[in-house]
This record gives sequence, C-alpha cells and structure tokens, in this order.
Amino acid sequence: MTFSVLEYLSMLLSVVSIAIAITSLYLTYRRAYVTRLTKLSNRNIYGSRRYKRVKRYILFRFVCFDETHVSEFSKRVTSHIYAFLGPLIKTRCGISMVTVRSDLGRGIIRVSGDSECVKYVLTAMSLRHVVDGIPCLVIPLRTSGLVSRLRRYLRT
Repeated sequence: MTFSVLEYLSMLLSVVSIAIAITSLYLTYRRAYVTRLTKLSNRNIYGSRRYKRVKRYILFRFVCFDETHVSEFSKRVTSHIYAFLGPLIKTRCGISMVTVRSDLGRGIIRVSGDSECVKYVLTAMSLRHVVDGIPCLVIPLRTSGLVSRLRRYLRT
C-alpha cells in the first residue's frame, strides 16, 4: 500500500479540522461555564480584586499650642484628613470621629475600607501639622481592631 502525496495531505487536513472542531467546542463550553458562574456570583471572575472591608480604630493625641483652638480642632480633624488624602482615596476610605476628650487631648478615629486606608490615614495624620491656621499637632498613638481596647487610654 503506497499512498500518494495528495492522500497524505487530505489525511493531514482532516486531522487538523478535527482538532480545530474539538478546540472550538472546548472554548465554547468554557465561555458558557464562565458566563454561568459570573451570573451566579454576580461579579466578574477575571479582573476583579476581592478585598475585605476592615474597620480599624486609631487612638491619637493632639497637642495645640493655644488652648482656645482645641474644640475647633477636634471638630475639623476628619475633614482635613479627607482634604489631605484627596478625592480618589476619600471614596475608598471612610473616616469618622468616635470620641474626643479635649481635656486629655486624645481621640479615636474609625477608619473603614481596605487595609491600605489605615496606612493612608496614619500618613495624613502624621504629615498634617497646621490646619487652617490652627497650630496643632496630631500624633497617632495606637491602632486596634476593637474600640474597647482603645477606650482604656481615654479614661486616664
């Protein structure tokens, strides 16, 4: 049995067409499976970054050089941290004042967002010294996941 070149070529062409058909069936099935998973989980599988929103509490101390500015400064801390961070980080990070003790010069800020938000807020608190002409320093003391651990430092 001898085969001619045309017979070899036709056999090769049929094997390649079968391989292309199998590959296209596999890719179609895979795309349908991924689409079904995407609809079930209601999020994009490819390109989505899944992160856990964390809540951290930061105990800080503020030192004002003039005692009349303490109450003004405690009201404006969060707005000035937002101003320092900018609009893009402001949308990802939530900052709220939990408590302020003006007599001790200490307070607690709640930061919610991804884990990078705490680093951004600590940087903003460390670098922000003069706020609207109010000469006060903000010194972050501790960071915790539970507010009850930080309230101990406000009692003394």
